[in-house]
Amino acid sequence: MMKRRVDPIQKGGKKPSISPLLKSEDASSRRKDWARNGREAESDTSLATEKAYRIRIHSIGGEGGVGASEILAEAIGTMTPFCVLQSPFFGTERSGAPAITYLSFSMGPIRERGTIENPNGIVVFNTKLFSVAPTLLNGFENGEGRLIVNTEEDPSELRGLAREIFCVDATGIAKRLRLGSETFPIPNTAMIGAILKAYEEVLGLKPEDVIKGVEKKVPVKVKENIEAVRAGFESVRRFESPKVVKLRKVPLKDPPFAGISTTLVLSSVEKTGSWATLVPRHRTAMAPCMAHCPAGIDVRRFVNLLAEGRFTEAREVVRNRSPFPSVCGRVCPHFCQLQCNRRFWDGEVRIGQLERFVGDMAEREKRSSFRRVRRHRIAIVGAGPGGLSAGWDLLRQGYQVKVFEKESEPGGMLIRGIPNYRLPAEVVRREINLLVEAGLEIETGIEVGHDLPYSEMARQFDAIVLALGRQAGRPLQIEGEMEGLQGLMQGVDFLRRSKSGEGTKLLTRSDRVLVIGGGNTAVDVASSALRWLKKLGNDTPEVTLCYRRDKAEMPAFQSEVERAEREGIRIRTLLAPKRILSEGSVVRAVEVARCQLGDPDE
Repeated sequence: MMKRRVDPIQKGGKKPSISPLLKSEDASSRRKDWARNGREAESDTSLATEKAYRIRIHSIGGEGGVGASEILAEAIGTMTPFCVLQSPFFGTERSGAPAITYLSFSMGPIRERGTIENPNGIVVFNTKLFSVAPTLLNGFENGEGRLIVNTEEDPSELRGLAREIFCVDATGIAKRLRLGSETFPIPNTAMIGAILKAYEEVLGLKPEDVIKGVEKKVPVKVKENIEAVRAGFESVRRFESPKVVKLRKVPLKDPPFAGISTTLVLSSVEKTGSWATLVPRHRTAMAPCMAHCPAGIDVRRFVNLLAEGRFTEAREVVRNRSPFPSVCGRVCPHFCQLQCNRRFWDGEVRIGQLERFVGDMAEREKRSSFRRVRRHRIAIVGAGPGGLSAGWDLLRQGYQVKVFEKESEPGGMLIRGIPNYRLPAEVVRREINLLVEAGLEIETGIEVGHDLPYSEMARQFDAIVLALGRQAGRPLQIEGEMEGLQGLMQGVDFLRRSKSGEGTKLLTRSDRVLVIGGGNTAVDVASSALRWLKKLGNDTPEVTLCYRRDKAEMPAFQSEVERAEREGIRIRTLLAPKRILSEGSVVRAVEVARCQLGDPDE
């Protein structure tokens, strides 16, 4: 459905911002003005046709609906000739339960006291109430009145529910002015402004007329609350329904409103009675952040310890499951963070950055070695992340552990593959040194099976762990792909040589680079190539990444893909390599085939 543009009532208004406190006129002088013009007021058509105004305010406990009605009642009673009656209706329900407040004003005495069964004005502080409060619009005189809703939606989306519909993003105003908390903003003062605007031609009141009431009822953040009143008054959007429909109650399966709707939700979950009798159903389950962490880190305990300032204990919670907090804090995909429950409120907890913080703090501390309580000796072949993690776990259990690495430096692809801009080599070395300080023995330059026979290892050790890793790329297996072809290289080989400083030997200043793939290795290759071309003096390097599916299907981290595009890397999707074209032994072009997405794999 296309949304119709509806301009604010107050045209030409600037974006709300916190301003100095507005000055209120003296109440007595305002009453004198009304008295002086009393005859005109009595003959005013709006007052003559509607002598009594009955407003029912629906809110959720804690949003300030009762306080808003009290402030409005005081302003109406002291600054207009109307008689006013305000009465809240709520019991012992806890915060978060539906609450109703009644506000009536009339030129004559108000003789009806108690609940308002047939309002000609309804105010909704929270749109959730459309689905949990079945009596929200009951008795609304077939909608022949004003409906004021706190929503960022266009008021035309509610057409048919009332003759005049007013919408204001009071929650957004409250969040911007930090009224309440990020997870539970308090929109009452912004809604006061919206109600004043909706009844402006009747009451003639302005935001400055409620300052004293706000100062008395809302003593915290007075300046911001008064600004919220003004912002709510100025940002109201109005829509007049050409047709008002008669509402009827229907089962929960139907939506509360959709275009010109004749439906009103009747909740089958929360029907009647005191909300104090409703008890949450508790279920034992693992927190999503922990459930999605491949290492099984107790993320909640880790974050809580950090919040208490117990940094060393927080780091040990991580190191109980992973020996590389500084590394993982930089290059881990952070599945825990992506599943954080707070992403639905004020944003997920930045678990990766917290892990990096506690990992980097370890540089200042000296670690004591673990006691060797077991007599068994264990050998590990390979000092990459897998072999070092295995060594760390065994070391903590009291085993004697020795790691053999054929390269001159331990770390595997952490030290030789991941580019420095993502993972500096000194960070990896620092983490490995901490393992050595804790008692892990590492011997480099030893190729097991060549320098040290497996038979000799079996004689010296009680168990052998093979953590050889996979540091070789996979061929494309397409036409024209030949070993030794100049200009064709596997991604992992390029990264290894690039990190060793051989980038100037791999590329020339005028080279155009095509990277085939959509994973993190492909993005790292493209970014590294871009940096080397710039170092060679190419101010406008041309690097293209080609992937056979669309961008949403790319397995690389989204943040890395976005960063690559910002740096100037061109990403072409739905293209698959078909054959490599070469002249002699030099690559000249790659022929690609256009692809289209099929049905998802089962």
